Amino acid sequence: MNRTPVDSSNIHSIGHDETGLEVQFHRTGCSRMSKPPKGETIQAGCNCIGGDVWHYPGVPADLHGEIVKSESPGAAFHKRVKSAKHALGGLQFPGIKREPVGYTGI
Repeated sequence: MNRTPVDSSNIHSIGHDETGLEVQFHRTGCSRMSKPPKGETIQAGCNCIGGDVWHYPGVPADLHGEIVKSESPGAAFHKRVKSAKHALGGLQFPGIKREPVGYTGI
């Protein structure tokens, strides 16, 4: 699946296909994982390739679009996917960790 880099301190890149959403997080220790100093912005793209990749089956394409276009893709992802609950209380989109072997980030 092709993923697009996003401007996020938590997420490196995000993609979508008919199976759902795929997210590659920044690798632990990446300078992008911390917030920039006040008044500075984080630019999309990062050379911290190698973070964990997770797949979230069933996430619709329109929700992917909302996350990518949001002011804070990481916060939108966390609220709308990672923490989304079914009416009965279980996770709506339980994630499946993929092995990062062979992933180059995009």
